[in-house]
Amino acid sequence: MNLPLANAYRAAMFDALAIQSVCTILSVLMLDGGNAATLCFAILVGFWVGVVMLVLRRPVGPRPADLAVIRFGFLPLFIIGFIVMEAILS
Repeated sequence: MNLPLANAYRAAMFDALAIQSVCTILSVLMLDGGNAATLCFAILVGFWVGVVMLVLRRPVGPRPADLAVIRFGFLPLFIIGFIVMEAILS
């Protein structure tokens, strides 16, 4: 299956990977018994499943909102996930 993708996705995905790399490194460095790293991994998997669904839906003509979700959508998930984790663990 060869799916043509718009070039606009490429820049958004590289930005998302840069943000996720920083967040993942910080999560791995936390000394909480691996809870933060596990949560970060789960959020990463969920985020990229959503990105694949967005890309499959509009492979050639992404909307600006799609690109914004791909570029910055990980941050709200990451923040909300850590707030919920802290509420549950404390």
